[in-house]
Amino acid sequence: MTVRNTPQPCLDACAPTPIFLVDNQVYTWRHVLAFAEFQGQLAGLWQRTRDGLVASKYAETHDLPLTPEDLQQAAEQLRYRLGLITADDTINWLADRDLNLDAFESYLWRNLVRQRLSEEQEELSLADTVTDREVAAELWSEALLGGDFATLAKMLAEHAAVQDLKLVEPGERDTQIPAAEAAYARRRERLASETEARFLPAEPRDQIRMEAAYLAYVAVVASPDHCRRRLRAQRSRYVEIEYETAAFASWDVASEAHMCVTLDGEPLSTVAARAMCDYSSERRSLDELSGGLDDILLSAEPGEYLEPFEIASRPGYHIARVIRKHSPSLDDTVVLERLRQRLTHEALEPYLEYRVTWLRWQP
Repeated sequence: MTVRNTPQPCLDACAPTPIFLVDNQVYTWRHVLAFAEFQGQLAGLWQRTRDGLVASKYAETHDLPLTPEDLQQAAEQLRYRLGLITADDTINWLADRDLNLDAFESYLWRNLVRQRLSEEQEELSLADTVTDREVAAELWSEALLGGDFATLAKMLAEHAAVQDLKLVEPGERDTQIPAAEAAYARRRERLASETEARFLPAEPRDQIRMEAAYLAYVAVVASPDHCRRRLRAQRSRYVEIEYETAAFASWDVASEAHMCVTLDGEPLSTVAARAMCDYSSERRSLDELSGGLDDILLSAEPGEYLEPFEIASRPGYHIARVIRKHSPSLDDTVVLERLRQRLTHEALEPYLEYRVTWLRWQP
């Protein structure tokens, strides 16, 4: 068994926790971070973590309108989202991931303060007091408790399976290297503020080869003909709904929030931030929605705020507004990308089930 080691800036602040194994290659938390940076998905996690640390330092010298009840409510919402019913469930879940209750509460506090200061548009002058090392050290808890880890680890597992199980020939991979290099260059250009790579070498050749192999595999299993046939056979599954939603702790709070958005004209995001509740704005195809949310949103008129409702897959009382509905077409790059992703996931599923070994837990 071999472990790939690529020392990079900030890596010494991140434990090389083993995550999964593919064909005798161990992939660690450090690989997940390098992969996220290569894919252009690290910046959001990094900035959210930095903002939370800056806000925490600000709170040390300023009085903020936060109460123990606010922290308790945030803890309950997070536990529900993670499927943790009892205190023992929470303690065991944290221990399995090398976390403890202090890390759990620190994450809650960082995010509560960050959200409150963002809502009040406080100008913070402490950004320079938070070092990259401090941010890197908190990425593990932020990614696990914030939900980023599962997405990034699964994406890396798919890419690693294609490469390490040699699902494409070297020649097929090499034809995609220019495309992989160009995609990486575009991502770096978009993230111009992230000029210094934190977890990648100056020339990320290993990541480019892995991405090229993945692109070659996608070209085979999710070709234009495959996408066209899938859309023709399952058109209704790919109707795209653009919507926003917020989950509130009780029916009374949700009902009051509904009045704020319908009668007072406040944005749902503002109302959710004030109540310190989860808010999201997404665009998803119908088959990605569960717990009855697909039927609820499909029957709603665009622009209409739905009265509070419950859904099986998510805790709380929800308010939602459909912004727009999109009829699926291969000319729509979002629809085309979803088709490619689904076809690729389906093709890789047997390899992920039988050839990828999750070493601690499966996200």
